[in-house]
Amino acid sequence: MYASGVNQIDIAVQLDSKVLEAFPSLTVVAFRVAGARKIANIPTIASVFDAGVQACERSFVDFQQVSEHPIIDHWRRAYQAIGLKPSKFQSSIEALARRSLAGKLQKTQIGLVDLYNGVSLSHLAPLGAFDTDKLTTAPITVRHCDPKTDSFEPVSGNSSFHLNDQLVIYGQGNTILCYGFNHRDSRLASLSESTDDVIFFAEAVSEAQRERSKSAAHHLVEIFTTMGCRVTRPFTADKAHPEMAIPTPDHAERVPGPTRW
Repeated sequence: MYASGVNQIDIAVQLDSKVLEAFPSLTVVAFRVAGARKIANIPTIASVFDAGVQACERSFVDFQQVSEHPIIDHWRRAYQAIGLKPSKFQSSIEALARRSLAGKLQKTQIGLVDLYNGVSLSHLAPLGAFDTDKLTTAPITVRHCDPKTDSFEPVSGNSSFHLNDQLVIYGQGNTILCYGFNHRDSRLASLSESTDDVIFFAEAVSEAQRERSKSAAHHLVEIFTTMGCRVTRPFTADKAHPEMAIPTPDHAERVPGPTRW
């Protein structure tokens, strides 16, 4: 299933026209990193994670207010529109914020996940990533699910994920890489302690979320650049430009030096 050599080619990302009809403000930002494994355990990751937790505490008095925040509410409305109950299926940023405010958010054994979780909390923007060594050469498409042909193997191992034709997924062929926009990743492309080459995604479904998602992506790019990784610039797909090709970091233009965040 996996394609050796995918790290030497562009990764095509496409937003399906029917999804854009339903969510005309949908924006997806993506970039690639090579050589990420070398930073997996450096102290900067803990600092970024802790800064995200502190930023979340400044954004909310308590977890009861999370669903009322306009940025979170836009995601809850989107989840209702794709046939998911928001109280059960939460966007990744709502789930992170709730766990953080309840004191239940713990660092994982995967430094890259802790890193993007910290940045996600700092910007109140969902972030996700796939290990590109586990991807095929097919385009990654943000589209509606086809329950008859699509399959999903969640990273948690829980199989109680209902598929419906309203559901928005990240798909590659008939494989669901991420369920419900950014709710749950597939184990087939998830990051591990040995992940070295990564494609990151940030999303928005409203104008109010757009700049947060772009800022989160740029923040991550600057962190990786500062740490000496090979990184592409962030690329953006939306209704006006629904397709993008993310080059390998070795073939991409040089990312400018870091600025302060």
